[in-house]
Amino acid sequence: MKLSCSPQDAESVRRKLIRLGALDREKRIMKEGGKVIFPVIGEPDIEGAELVEGDAPPKEPKPKSLAQALAEKLPPDIVAAAPTAYTLVGDIAIVEIADSVKEHASQIGEALLHLFPSIHVVAQKTGMVGGDFRVPELAILAGQDRTRTVHRENGCRFHLDLTESYFNPRTGTERARVAGLAGDGERALVMFAGVGPYAIQLARAGATVTAVELNPRACADMRENARINHVGVEVVEGDVRQMVPGLGEFDRIVMPLPKIAGMFLGTSLEALAPNGIIHYYLFAHDAAEAERLLLEKLPKKPSSMETLLTGAYSPCLSKYCIDFSMD
Repeated sequence: MKLSCSPQDAESVRRKLIRLGALDREKRIMKEGGKVIFPVIGEPDIEGAELVEGDAPPKEPKPKSLAQALAEKLPPDIVAAAPTAYTLVGDIAIVEIADSVKEHASQIGEALLHLFPSIHVVAQKTGMVGGDFRVPELAILAGQDRTRTVHRENGCRFHLDLTESYFNPRTGTERARVAGLAGDGERALVMFAGVGPYAIQLARAGATVTAVELNPRACADMRENARINHVGVEVVEGDVRQMVPGLGEFDRIVMPLPKIAGMFLGTSLEALAPNGIIHYYLFAHDAAEAERLLLEKLPKKPSSMETLLTGAYSPCLSKYCIDFSMD
């Protein structure tokens, strides 16, 4: 059986069918002759809808992975070389595609869109993160022609353009950890702050936050992100080494740029308040090497030091955070 109703009543009818357990989820909901047709189990009596004879067509089985989706359209050797993972920022999926399958890039993008309705843009990474602002080179493969999105993380919203500002969504758990350590009213400094993910979450935790960022586009978005997340963040545009010395002392300093954080360690130490904590990020083969690399740069041994593995960077290197204090 099927149940017919007007488009205006469709959502109300759908909800009633679900409550009654009468919606046949194995079959398709359709539109016919200006009406919405629901496949039903039994003969439910719902105001605003009428039963009609006939059967609805079954739903088409949906692929459960990108490989399954591509297998329907491409030969096995192409499927084997296609990406199996992607990075999701807001509603934009970023994929890296091997040279051997570049001619099928648009099909890979369309398959991702079909597989995940929450993805509205698929972009291909065409170059390494680089330049003063550490932004990737991207090309749109499928979906809407844009690189701007809204990313949601730990109850916050972040507006950003992926071709204008660096953003790593895989660091969300680490950002929540650092924010969870912040004390109410403490002074926190975030270096290389980007569009504000560390700064805003620290401010939500009760810290008084100053965020330093060189990229003017990222600074503009960080100010907007602070506003829409209802927190106050002092946004300082400029080079860390030039701007930080005039900002005073801080109880907590975050240095989330593992490739070059060591170049700014002296600036960070000068801004650290007594008993303050620095969150220092770096790449290393293991925790022991991470600690050795830090200790080589410090003028003396830290009064406390804790090393945490925060992610993978390559098959040989991992990303670590060392939380340390100085006397």
